[in-house]
Amino acid sequence: MESGDPDTDLVKYSNCYHDGLKLQKGGQFAKAITRFNSAFDAITPNGIMTISEGRHCLTARSECYLKLGDHKKAYDDAELSLEEDPNFIKGIHAKAEALYVKGSFEYALVFYHRGHALRPELDEFTLGISKCTEGIENSVGEADQVNLDKTGDMTLFLTFTEIGTTGKPDKSKKSKSRKLKEKVTVKPSEKTVKQLLGELYSDRQYLEELLEDPAFITLEDQHKPDGSRKKSLPSFVTSGLQYLDARSEFWRQQKPIYARKKDAEKLTMRRDDTFKLPAASARPDATEGAPSQTTRDTILTKLESAHTALDDKQPEAAYRICDDVLFSLSATVIAGHRLMEAAAHSTMGDSLYAMNRNEDAIEAYEQDLVISSENVHEDGCSRALTNLGRAHSASGNYEVAIKLLAKTERKEPLATVFKEHEIGRCYLAMKKAGLAITNSDGESDVSDPGEAAISHGKAAHAAAVAVGDNFWVASAATLCAGAALAADDTASAKNWYETALAAAKEMDSPGAISNIEDALDALAEPEVYQVEH
Repeated sequence: MESGDPDTDLVKYSNCYHDGLKLQKGGQFAKAITRFNSAFDAITPNGIMTISEGRHCLTARSECYLKLGDHKKAYDDAELSLEEDPNFIKGIHAKAEALYVKGSFEYALVFYHRGHALRPELDEFTLGISKCTEGIENSVGEADQVNLDKTGDMTLFLTFTEIGTTGKPDKSKKSKSRKLKEKVTVKPSEKTVKQLLGELYSDRQYLEELLEDPAFITLEDQHKPDGSRKKSLPSFVTSGLQYLDARSEFWRQQKPIYARKKDAEKLTMRRDDTFKLPAASARPDATEGAPSQTTRDTILTKLESAHTALDDKQPEAAYRICDDVLFSLSATVIAGHRLMEAAAHSTMGDSLYAMNRNEDAIEAYEQDLVISSENVHEDGCSRALTNLGRAHSASGNYEVAIKLLAKTERKEPLATVFKEHEIGRCYLAMKKAGLAITNSDGESDVSDPGEAAISHGKAAHAAAVAVGDNFWVASAATLCAGAALAADDTASAKNWYETALAAAKEMDSPGAISNIEDALDALAEPEVYQVEH
């Protein structure tokens, strides 16, 4: 996330935006809008949005406006988010939702279809198409039930073959009249009515039973002396039933059954954010509903696909998959929801790191750390700290990287090897760059980065030997050799390279063997070493 405008406050934007997201998820929409306003102001110093990430803030604020019933502001934010990229998927969804709430079902349907064409795998657009279609049918009826008036000038509806060269209709061709089907009123099923009325359905049943009682329906309206008529109880019951039927029709249009099912799923899903993230192959247990489990399995499968794309050197594809996962998670709540979100941010950071977008990768890893910390997920915290350390190291922020790596608390032997190796590598980079240790947090007992590099390299080597992993034995020994060379200790460097060579031969790695032998040959020729050093 970069901006060339010096007045843009990216730190304030990030803080306010994520505060707004937390408030939004907590149902505090008015407060969330206030934070989103501050975030958006931070990146629009001259009235122009300076970073593309601002469109995510606009769609989030649009959703909050919808929750508060202000569809006009929600629509304006959605429109603004689409100015830079008309195919921005979140913006299209936000615009469609605003149009639907406004009651413009036809226009909403257009944008739901547009989003579905771009991302057919997202359930949000499929649901939108269904509820818009139902809303339109509830408003005007089905196509075969509508009798259109064909009087007046109908030239607009003629095909080009029916229009002559003069641009006027060809009178020699008569349009065939279409046989209209008999208009039939489709009565909703009892199951549908029960879902629409909810608690009022039992009242409706009671009124129907009253009308079926022979003793009750024999009561007739009474006529008053002044000529007016006093309604009987059956008339009031009939009016009550008509009112409930009218309400059910209204609610079926305003909130279709599809949307009600979606809300019911959200309410019944578990919200245990401390849930340990399981393998994608885990099957539904007795406590989880099928819709929740299906969505959860789909998301886990997508995360695995993102990892596969990274393994296949396709970071752009992995990034797109993670973006889809985060969008899906923003629209639903499932078991392990927050931990899946953290995993998606972590994988997105890996893809950004692979694309050399270190600043964006750091932001993604920070999101992983925040979510993992909030949910007391130790493995997630260690993962995020390790990735942050690696990204800061690649950006040249070695001391920041060292601090982050030192905070990791994973106890696995190989994790210890990696931690010591990476810290040592950062210190060695500082030594080569001529940087001094300036922190006072106690990460190292020495003040010279070269000595710190050797110390951590030896610790990594000892841990690798204990584990019996020749790859890390060779890597740690090579690190120690590099630190020794930086300190002009060629004898120690030679010994460490020989140790690394033995480990490389043990694991039969021709590439590693060749590199280490080249380094030893360079040490055997003082002139070459002096020139290279």
